[in-house]
Amino acid sequence: MKDLSILNSKVFAHRGLHNDEVMENTMEAFKQAISKKIPIELDVHILKDKTIVVFHDRNLKRLFKKNISIKDLDYKNISKLTDNKVPRLEEVLKQINGKVPVIVEIKKDSKKYTLEKELVKQLDNYKGLFAVKSFNRRSMYWFKRHRNDYVRGLLVHNRYYSIPDKFKLKLNILMIKPDFLSVNYNLLGKRFIKKFNKKMKILAWTIKSEETFVDYKFLCDGLICEKTDTFKMSLDIFAEDNKLGLFDVATYSFLSFKYFPMTLAMVLT
Repeated sequence: MKDLSILNSKVFAHRGLHNDEVMENTMEAFKQAISKKIPIELDVHILKDKTIVVFHDRNLKRLFKKNISIKDLDYKNISKLTDNKVPRLEEVLKQINGKVPVIVEIKKDSKKYTLEKELVKQLDNYKGLFAVKSFNRRSMYWFKRHRNDYVRGLLVHNRYYSIPDKFKLKLNILMIKPDFLSVNYNLLGKRFIKKFNKKMKILAWTIKSEETFVDYKFLCDGLICEKTDTFKMSLDIFAEDNKLGLFDVATYSFLSFKYFPMTLAMVLT
């Protein structure tokens, strides 16, 4: 039976808990998140030798100043080029070991389903709470057909949504039947997103400041954040309970005048 309790988590560490000293999506970033008991969101790619690695970008340029596509590398190559800083998913899952929930974002580079097929070999035996998500609707449909017991999420781009765009999104949701949407925080408060939120959980990305955190945290079910250690007090308050009372409204309206009317409306409905 599908366990949706992972969606009760209010905050996720985006690519682990990283900063100027600790690189994103590394063993150390995940260690830091685990030590603070913060659920983790990470990204996976598959290499040409079918090794699944935890890495966000399609090439090494941004983080390692090497304009090389990772899909053309095997694990031996990428380890050498990155000084062993790109971990295998297998070792990351072993490190997390159910200590905190984890969301696996699938970075799909081809129309084939090699990544999905290799990924379930690891996730089928994983004992902790996890979910999968992707921008790629075909990937999430594959999971609906082959692993419907997995918690699945559809990522939603941050862009202007015309009527055709909204219709396409509705069709994708109808086809995939995701358990949650993972949307850019700028879409929170949009009418069509609020309608979806009546039927499923909404997680928002990527929160990078305490001000943004305070502004948006009551407009969705959970936030995917960077630099969470810089606004720990707000995190602690949010983690206690996602339900608002009158005291909460008074407190957070002081911090966020812009969203007070919307927040108050949510309390009263």
